[in-house]
Amino acid sequence: MDNTSNNTYLSQIVKRTISLAKLEIEQQNLNGNLSLRSAILDNLQVSLFVHDIEGNIWYANKKALELTSIAEEEISKYNFYSMDVRLNPEIHERRISKLHTDGKIEFIIDNFVDDDPNLQLNVKEKIIKVGNEKLVLSIVEDSQRVEDSILQSKTEECEVESLKTKVELEKEEYASPIPQKQTSKIVKDNLDLISSLINLQSRYSKDTGTINVFREIQNRVRAITLAHEKLRYSNEQPMVNFGEYVRGLTRRLFDSYKDSIQVIDLKIDIPDVYMDMETIIPCGLIVNELVTNSIKYAFSDEKGQIEVIFDLDDDFFSLTLRDDGKGLPDDFDFTKADTLGLQLVNNLTNQLNGKIQLEKGPGTSFRVTFPRKN
Repeated sequence: MDNTSNNTYLSQIVKRTISLAKLEIEQQNLNGNLSLRSAILDNLQVSLFVHDIEGNIWYANKKALELTSIAEEEISKYNFYSMDVRLNPEIHERRISKLHTDGKIEFIIDNFVDDDPNLQLNVKEKIIKVGNEKLVLSIVEDSQRVEDSILQSKTEECEVESLKTKVELEKEEYASPIPQKQTSKIVKDNLDLISSLINLQSRYSKDTGTINVFREIQNRVRAITLAHEKLRYSNEQPMVNFGEYVRGLTRRLFDSYKDSIQVIDLKIDIPDVYMDMETIIPCGLIVNELVTNSIKYAFSDEKGQIEVIFDLDDDFFSLTLRDDGKGLPDDFDFTKADTLGLQLVNNLTNQLNGKIQLEKGPGTSFRVTFPRKN
C-alpha cells in the first residue's frame, strides 16, 4: 500500500483527534478510567483507540466498540495488540521500535478479534504526549475502504487537473478580443441555459409558493437575457432600443402569469431611445419587478390597466410605472420593504445614481429619475 497516499488520506483525522484527545485527557485523572465521550469522536467513521505503549486500552470510540463487539465498560480490560489474533511477536517488536523512533507507524492487521480471513484492517498509530505520560493513538479502518477513498481522491484529482487543462485551453481560445456581438450571444446562451435549469427544477415542486419563487427568478434571468438578445440584433451597435426591449419584456411577463391574471390592459409609452447595457439591464429589472407586483397584487376581479411611461430631457431620464389598482396602505414605506422585489428596485435605482418616488391613490405609481450619460 502507498504510505504517502494513506498519510494524506488520514492526516486530517489524526491532527484533529490528537488535539481533542490531549485536551480531554489533561482534564482527567490519569489513574482513573478516562472518558473521552465527545460527539466528534463518536461520530468519526473510523475506529479510534487510545492506549499505552504496552497496548492497555484507555479509550475506544463508538466505532471501535462496534468493531470489537466489546461493551464500553469492559474495553479498558483489553489489550489493543492482543486483539490481533495472529500477532507475530518479532514483527510486533519491530513495530514498537519504529513507533518509538519515528513517533508514528502504519501497518496492516489481517485478523482482528475474530479469525475472519476477509477482514483486513489498516492501522495508523501516533504517539501523543500528555504531561510526562506517553499514550498511543491508534486509528483503525477497513483496508478496502481506505483503498476506495484513495482511489476516489486520485480520481477527483484527475478530474480537477482535467478541468484546469480545459480552463487553460479556453483562456487561450478566448485570449484574442471577441466582438461584442459574439460575446453577447455567449452570455445569452448561458442565461438561456440557467433559465431552462430553473424551469426544470420548478417542475419537481408541488408547493405553489416555491413554484412562484422559481417563476420570479426565471423572469429576472429572462429580463437580462432579452437585453443581450436585443443587443445582438442592433447592427453591431452596443445599444438597445428601450421601447422594443420593454414591449418584449412585458409580453413575456404577461405570458408567465397568463393562468392567474385577470383582464389587464398594458399601455407602453416610450419614445425611440437607445441605451447601453449598463443602463438598460437595471431599467429592465426595475420594469420586471414593478410590473410583476402590479400583476400579482394590484387587482382583484375587476379590469385594470398597467402603464409604462418613459420621458427624457437634456439631462435626465424618467421611468414611470403605474396601475389603477387598489393601491398601497397609507403607512407603507417602500424604502423599508422586506420583499426582495422592492429591495431590488431600490438597489437598482441607486446603481443608476437615480431617485425613486411613490405616488399613492388612486392606484400606485412609481417614478424613477436618473441622469443621462454623456
